[in-house]
Amino acid sequence: MALPRFKSYIKQDPSYLTPLLSADQKSCLNRLVGEAAFDSSLEHRLVHDRDDTLRQQFQISANTWSHVEAIQANTLEEFCVALDKLQNTMISH
Repeated sequence: MALPRFKSYIKQDPSYLTPLLSADQKSCLNRLVGEAAFDSSLEHRLVHDRDDTLRQQFQISANTWSHVEAIQANTLEEFCVALDKLQNTMISH
């Protein structure tokens, strides 16, 4: 006799989920990436160095910056793909 397959009937209530990053922080990050697309020096600092002066210049919180620092990328395109995933991450509270 085969064992029954159980499905999870518990669904995460969307009201318990909130974005990891605030709209304001997303806006700051998008401005940074947008400017980096037109400035190769800024692009290098963002993709390879991620120095704290960028965080301060673009008014990015320390908490958000800690997530940005964890992104592994060799190009601005790779960085943007990872950032998009980060910006769409939802957390439960």
